Order: sequence, then C-alpha cells, then structure tokens
Amino acid sequence: MSDAVLEWDQDGDGMIENFGKADQTYDAWRMEGVSAYCGSLWLASLRVAAEMARILGYEECEKQYLQILESARKVFIERLWTGSYFRFCERSRSRESIMADQLCGIWFLQSVSPQLAAEVLPQSMVRQALNTIYGYNVCRFAGGKMGAVNGMRPDGVVDREYIQVNCFVPCFLFLRPVCTYIRAGEGR
Repeated sequence: MSDAVLEWDQDGDGMIENFGKADQTYDAWRMEGVSAYCGSLWLASLRVAAEMARILGYEECEKQYLQILESARKVFIERLWTGSYFRFCERSRSRESIMADQLCGIWFLQSVSPQLAAEVLPQSMVRQALNTIYGYNVCRFAGGKMGAVNGMRPDGVVDREYIQVNCFVPCFLFLRPVCTYIRAGEGR
C-alpha cells in the first residue's frame, strides 16, 4: 500500500490519481487526475487494509490507513461529487460523464462486508449516484432494454469520446450497480 501511495498519489493528499494513459482496466478510456472508478477502488482498498490491520493487531497500521482513507474520501467527494453522481474524472474529455462503474470499489467491498462498505462513502451519495446511473446509463440507453452503457453525458447523450465509453456489457455493467443498489437498501 505504501508504494501505491508514493507512486500514484501525485499531490500527497491520500487519493491516487490517473495519468491519462492505460493505467487502469478501462485502458482505452482516458482517466486523468482523480477518477471515480479507480478512486472508489482505492477507498475500498484502504478500508479493507485498515480492517486487516485491526484484525491482526497492528494498531499503527490501522490508524495510518484510516487517516489516509479520511483524507482520500474528502478529496474524492470534493473533486468528483456533482450532487447526483461522481464525475468520471477530473480532466479528460469525458470528465463530466456518468460512468456506470463509478462505484465499483463499493460493490466489491459490499460483496465482502456491507458494514465496511457503508463506512466508505455517505450512503445518501451512493444511493443518489445509483439512481443517476439507472436513470441515465440504463433508462436513456436503447430505451432501457439493453443494459447499462459505460458512459452517458449529463445531457442524456451517450459519451463517444473514447472507444470503451459507448460500449455496454449487459450482465457485467448492469449487475454491479443493481447489486450495489439492492445492498444499499433501495430494492428487493
């Protein structure tokens, strides 16, 4: 974890940044600065690392990870939260896009521990972001009959800036937000 902070946290605020190249699994979709996808994975990783340290009795490590998490969470919210979703990233051409996978880290963490996931981001923000993803990336894409498109602009038009943005994978991109939504207490 320490190496990741040193290498990927360019400004020392606890939140990792993307470099605008193939530095994440959506390698053809350029992310620059703080990104929702990598940022949510980072927040979840920090919470898990703190919990592992607690279980193993490494109090100093636990404290360190929780401090980094607190700082990173603040940055994530300040730089990406729009009031209804987390921006795709800070600086690429797709920066304002609504990414279907913006809460990927929360989804992974909920699969392991819903209690820990609930501590990473305010649940009201998670629910609002999921409502926005459903309203835009699912309902406004192909009449809501094909699943979730990777990226939708806030004006309701599919983002076509990069090759992976206007793609969709029905089960993969639809199930993660739906499962996160259900775990957040919004559905049955």
